[in-house]
This record gives sequence, structure tokens and C-alpha cells, in this order.
Amino acid sequence: LLRISNSVLDLEKLESGQFTFNPVSTDLVALVTSTLEELRTLGVPRGVTLLLESRGPGLPRVLVDPDRAAQCVVNLVSNAIQHSPDQGTVTLRLVARPPQVEVAVVDQGSGVPPAFRDRLFQKFQQAEGGARGGTGLGLAITRGLATAMGGSVDHLPGEGQPTTFVLRLPIGERG
Repeated sequence: LLRISNSVLDLEKLESGQFTFNPVSTDLVALVTSTLEELRTLGVPRGVTLLLESRGPGLPRVLVDPDRAAQCVVNLVSNAIQHSPDQGTVTLRLVARPPQVEVAVVDQGSGVPPAFRDRLFQKFQQAEGGARGGTGLGLAITRGLATAMGGSVDHLPGEGQPTTFVLRLPIGERG
């Protein structure tokens, strides 16, 4: 209940413009690495492995609120774990595409049904047979946080194929 209440409060603050951000120049590889270490145990009961791929030497730093960027990664990775098959792999790929750095989160699930795609980022939405224990708030919060930090999050469609969500965060050096 506390998690659901906090999620609803986060959404309300985002929608009303009352959410506080503290953007600083952040090493995204370090942020994602530490976040994945915290999430590894979520996949253990079903044998889901988390894998990080960083493309390109020395990815640029991003200008984000580190706690909120980590929250975005947590939401996307926990969704990917929930929708992965037993013994599956969730892969995160980091790549610079100036003026942003992309974090692609790829699972080996069956994909998002076409009829559900237009509701993916809406509050309290879950696909048929959807998330195991989810609230239907994670993607809405992730989109709101990413947008507020000058980034975005999108779904790359492909029913019956691995599901990919791409979080884009702005490159930045001030801190």
C-alpha cells in the first residue's frame, strides 16, 4: 500500500508541476550498474539474469536528478523482469546518441499486444495477463520523470518478439 500511495503521489506531483528535481552531471554507467546490483535479486526466483552492455568508450555524463533517473531504470527493469520467461535475460544497452544517452531495456517476453500499445504509458493500465504484482503506474511515472528531466521514454513495438523500452536522458556537464 505504501508503494502504491507513493506512486500516486509522485504522479500527482508530476502532473501538477510540484515535483522537485536536482539535476547534476551524472555518470550513467555507474548509476545503472549500481541500480542493477540492487535489482538482481528480483530475478533470482525465476532465474532471470540482468546483463549490462555499454556501447562506445566513455559514455558522456547526463544531466539528471540521479535518484529520479534511477527510479526510471528501476521501473523499466522491474517490468522487464516481470514479463521475462523463466531463465530469461534482461539486457540493458547504453549508447550515446547526442544530445542524449539511451538506455535500452530489452526482455525476452512475448511483447506488448498491439491493442494495448496506445495505453502503455497511461495510469493504472496493465495488459491482459500482465504484470505479476504490478500497479500499472510504473510506465506513467517513468515517462513523467524522463520528460521532466528533458528526456523521453518510448516502446519499440514487436509482438512475439523481445520487448524494448528506450529511456533517453540529456547529455550534460554542469553540476
